Amino acid sequence: MKAVLSALFVVAFAGAACGGSDNGGGGSVANPTPAPPTVTSVTPSSGTAAGGTSVTVAGTNFATGATAAIGGIALTGVSVTPTSITGTTGASTTASAVTVTVTNPGGGTASLPNGFSYQSAARAAISGAPATVQHNTPVSFSGLTSTTTAPATIRQYRWICGQDPSVYGSGCDVANNPTPTFNYRKCGGAGRQTCTTGTQRTYTVTLIVTDTQGSSNTAEFTITVTNGY
Repeated sequence: MKAVLSALFVVAFAGAACGGSDNGGGGSVANPTPAPPTVTSVTPSSGTAAGGTSVTVAGTNFATGATAAIGGIALTGVSVTPTSITGTTGASTTASAVTVTVTNPGGGTASLPNGFSYQSAARAAISGAPATVQHNTPVSFSGLTSTTTAPATIRQYRWICGQDPSVYGSGCDVANNPTPTFNYRKCGGAGRQTCTTGTQRTYTVTLIVTDTQGSSNTAEFTITVTNGY
């Protein structure tokens, strides 16, 4: 019996000496440093400076609660996974390529220079054009407005009537004339159809506005021309 007790004492003593205690005597393991994030791409890689573009930022090591900013403007409605951040761009006063930045809540930031391009947003609105006119009656426009995002400016107005000039004259299919006046000569004359009472025809007129950043917007409308008899 003494031999057994002695053996148990030796085993217990050896275990205490080798294993240490669980109250700090045996040391502790430090928490590992989180891997820093990386940013590899943004899809799409461009959008209007007016904001509202849905984008996905791709990369690695995105932590829960990470934020993303494009050109210093934070994305809204953000959803985060370890490899992607989706959100919506805000409005920018700069129409250019900008840096995309991701920041993890516990520290760690990654950037992608020129990862996204804000493009100026050319806009055109047309009013004052009658829906129906008689042939050989001038069609004129008033109240035309067009805007773009600074620092861009409107570079060109381009009207396209799309029919033979013998039909509408030379006032359409012109550039840099915000409010043209043109005249559909629908009936009679060389190259034009012969009209009878009650006949009419609908034409499509297109305006393309382009700004100095290369962004454009198209407005399209129709005019119905009657023979006027």
